[in-house]
Amino acid sequence: MRRLGTHVHLVRPIAAVLIVTLLQGCMRWNTVQVRSDLLPATERVRVTLEGGTERMLRHPVVVGDNLVSSERTIPLKQIRMVQVRRVDKLATGVLAFFIVGPLVAYAITTGSGGTR
Repeated sequence: MRRLGTHVHLVRPIAAVLIVTLLQGCMRWNTVQVRSDLLPATERVRVTLEGGTERMLRHPVVVGDNLVSSERTIPLKQIRMVQVRRVDKLATGVLAFFIVGPLVAYAITTGSGGTR
């Protein structure tokens, strides 16, 4: 029967894919104020309009009384909420501890010639 240790070269790529995938799952939308000095410089924002319609905007900026992006211009009075994606630190920490931690421990012990 083959030992799992003979396939240690597969652990690192699998761990990398898991980390990237899980980090995307550890993101959440946070509501921000729509003022030129408070809107973070970000790639995308999610805008909810007064009627409940949601729009995704890339690189928006506040210009006068409008939220302007390359796709469209929306008057601020029509916007109910603006959200940006940020890392959820608690969820990321939990996933890192319970999923990534054991993978790293396995890779270290297998790579260092540890016991089975």
